Amino acid sequence: MRRRFFWSMVGVAGLTLVLLIGLAAVVSQRAQENAAERALRSVTGAIAQEIVDIQISGTPLRDLADGAELARAIEQARRSTDSDIGLIVRTPRRITVTAPFIERYGIGADLDVGSVRVYNDSGGLAVARSVPLDQVDGDIVVVAARRTPVVEWGNQVRTVLIGLFVAGIVAAVAARLLSGWVASRVDPLASGAGRLREGDLTARVPVDGSDELTSVAVSFNEMAEALEQSKERERQFLLSVGHDLRTPLTTIGGYVEALEEGVDDPQEIVRIATVMGAEHRRLRRLIEDVMVLARLDSAEFGVLAEPVDVAAHVGEVVSRYSASALASGIALEADLEPTGARSIDPDRVAQILSNLIENALRYTPVDGSVVVRLEAGSEGVDIEVRDTGPGIEAEDLPHIFERFYVARNYRGVRPEGSGLGLSIVERLVTTMGGTVSANSQIGTGTAFLVQLPAPPVATMA
Repeated sequence: MRRRFFWSMVGVAGLTLVLLIGLAAVVSQRAQENAAERALRSVTGAIAQEIVDIQISGTPLRDLADGAELARAIEQARRSTDSDIGLIVRTPRRITVTAPFIERYGIGADLDVGSVRVYNDSGGLAVARSVPLDQVDGDIVVVAARRTPVVEWGNQVRTVLIGLFVAGIVAAVAARLLSGWVASRVDPLASGAGRLREGDLTARVPVDGSDELTSVAVSFNEMAEALEQSKERERQFLLSVGHDLRTPLTTIGGYVEALEEGVDDPQEIVRIATVMGAEHRRLRRLIEDVMVLARLDSAEFGVLAEPVDVAAHVGEVVSRYSASALASGIALEADLEPTGARSIDPDRVAQILSNLIENALRYTPVDGSVVVRLEAGSEGVDIEVRDTGPGIEAEDLPHIFERFYVARNYRGVRPEGSGLGLSIVERLVTTMGGTVSANSQIGTGTAFLVQLPAPPVATMA
């Protein structure tokens, strides 16, 4: 990877420098052309002014080209601008050319009187300026042309080649330094990713700096941490499921062996059947809860909202547990505010409420109470299940919705439960777009508050 990166950097840097050198050459060429053109314009203007001054002084036209003043001006212009100077005298009778190089540029009768024109031919540059004659009907064309091309291509090519050579060296050095720096930052990431791919969830990469690669390293460590925690949760989940499956199976297996050895007492047979039935129900509940969580995790659990009288529906669910509460010596009460028809999934509401009521009845002592309260809002409903159980320690509250987590005050009295009820409640509520929270005081009980979206539904009159 480092070698590929190095050559990629060399290529990018080299191409960039080549483009910059080429652009610099074009800009330099254009600047030289502009400077040369300005110089020739200035020269032709100066000589044209000299001609005008000579005409004003009354010098005859035939003596103009041989005049000392004009000759001096032309010679000075040649030396200062490295240019050839020539004149074209244009009258109705004849055209006189004083310098043969003028024909190279094709300057002749097509130049308008009093105008200035620039001629450019394969690097050569000339400026022609027409000066009207006052003594006769005609004009004099002053021509200034560079002796050498404006742009000397040999020098330009040599400069470009030298620039390319230097650019190549600079690009290689820069790419080597940059690729080494980047590789020193990327190699730990690649190594960590390889360890993670091979199953080492403890793989972490060093975090050093504040650039984008540091952000990648931080994200990698967070991902690895999440994977490690997920793996640990999975391991704990399997251990808990295995433990909860093994306990009732062991009980059932013991009684099956007793029955195989032969039990003659009818009362003992009834007792064995009762215990085995309870353990069977416990196993079935655990398996059903695991399947529910699996469907929730795979997003197979849909929410089908329909018009429901939430108060009546909650009252019906609560009534299912009246006999169980009475048998346990617990007062089960319902305080339900009328809601009217609301758009909500009645099956999911029943699942949530059933899990909370069963949980409350399981841990509420004899002569205790469980109260289900329902309040209606403008766009939702609040369902609270409050018990008078032993309460939950403050350090346990953040974990009660984790799978198989049991608060310390409940670990000694955990009959029949799967340990998944509150996890299912939390996932169902989240799937429905609501929230669930718990408030508890040691010795006074626990209250679970479920807030669900449930907009009113207009009913037909």
